[in-house]
Amino acid sequence: MGIIGNVTDDEDEEVQHCLPSVRHCGWDHGSTAGGESYGQCCCGRTQDERLNTYHITYSCEWKRSKMTVVRYLTPEQLVGFENYKYSAQDTSPLSNYVMHPFWNAVVKICPRWIAPNVLTFVGFLFTVGNFVLLAVYDYSYYASSDEPPADQYPPIPNWVWFACAFNHFMAHTLDGIDGKQARRTGTSGPLGELFDHGLDSWSTFFIPACIWSVFGRLDYSISPLRFYFVLWNVILCFYTSHWEKYLTKILFLPWGYDISQMLIFVIYLITGFGGQNIWKFKIFWGISSGAMFEFMMYAGSLGTSLPMSFWNIYKSYRDKTGKMLGVWESIRPLFTPIVFFTFSTIWVYHSSTDIINKNPRMYLFMVGTIFANVNCRLIVSQMSSTRCEFINWLILPLALSVVIVLVFPSLEMATLLVMSSVATVAHIHYGVYVIEPIDYSPTVRKEFVDGCPRNQCEIENFFVFDSRVIRVLYEVADKRAFGSVYCIKAKTTLGRGNQH
Repeated sequence: MGIIGNVTDDEDEEVQHCLPSVRHCGWDHGSTAGGESYGQCCCGRTQDERLNTYHITYSCEWKRSKMTVVRYLTPEQLVGFENYKYSAQDTSPLSNYVMHPFWNAVVKICPRWIAPNVLTFVGFLFTVGNFVLLAVYDYSYYASSDEPPADQYPPIPNWVWFACAFNHFMAHTLDGIDGKQARRTGTSGPLGELFDHGLDSWSTFFIPACIWSVFGRLDYSISPLRFYFVLWNVILCFYTSHWEKYLTKILFLPWGYDISQMLIFVIYLITGFGGQNIWKFKIFWGISSGAMFEFMMYAGSLGTSLPMSFWNIYKSYRDKTGKMLGVWESIRPLFTPIVFFTFSTIWVYHSSTDIINKNPRMYLFMVGTIFANVNCRLIVSQMSSTRCEFINWLILPLALSVVIVLVFPSLEMATLLVMSSVATVAHIHYGVYVIEPIDYSPTVRKEFVDGCPRNQCEIENFFVFDSRVIRVLYEVADKRAFGSVYCIKAKTTLGRGNQH
């Protein structure tokens, strides 16, 4: 719910004075078994003359907290989000001289009432839409190949490729303007960045999985096993950029991202005009178009992105500008991806049913979804300046799945379906219940308070508790584990100076 700490009633007289009034909203009068209660709360506080004299009246609602089942964010992480400052560097000529000017023009026609997170989510839905559309027409990745058994599958209609081009362009554009919309409407904050980068973590699977349908899995392309390693190359490159920020405190945006997005858009358009047969060619030394695509994916990461990430990490230690973590703490975020890669690869190579060839789409989806959750947890640690977790719990059911398919081969397809479902539900649940407490934090809501007139503001639906009161309330919520207080209305009269 809000900002936390270890403040007790007798540590601060002002908190002790405010707390009974706030608790009247339901903490002391609500049922511990659930239910609701309402009350008017008033907490006045007089500060030094150099600061503010202000009085806040609360109309509060107590409900049984949804966070009582699982609370993903620790108190330290919520404090970290309150103090988070965005820092990024984008030196790509394509981004600075082409994409950003284009996005600056596009965002001006976007209505101000559209929330930036809506743009982010709709853009993500365009990407998922491509994946679903291609799964309908090419679930097994045979439709763009000619060799048996691909000759039994009809080719993908040209209109599908035009639809993919449109969806991809819209996804890239909305991803580019969401931050600009946030700054334009004064709603920038850690919530938007976490939401944006969290969905990008999942898109690192969806985008490559879609472009593979252009080339197919046989004659002029690469096998599902080779694409499995291509996907790992992409997601590890994405993970490394956030590990880099975890250590350096700066997000260095890779040059290859916008280049690859524009290239994919062009590939979809070309395929729409010429059909998938346009990619059935070989270049020097018999290298097929699919193998050329594979080489470009590896060259873009191993040749540019990863070396630049390691260089930036080295510079942060050399210049003492980063977190200056020790060796063990700096490599701690790498443990989960290594174990994850190990188990998923063991499954691929020891599958009795050759799962990567039998059902590549579902297996790759499982890998991409688990990775998205792993990466999101790194992003949370990085943004909140807290210690990264040692192991993601989704690795445990994955390890169990590997054991099951090795011991009971006949259960492999069922195990893959269950593991994919568990990963999907767990990741969506994590996303929803990580966003909720940040959404109600004073940091995210403070921007609206600052936008009010300095003499009088009427604030609707924003969380504005004094932070020290929130600390006490969070501890009460944490110990009793039965509720949270949300402010649904507040009227603030401000005196001299700046609001605190």
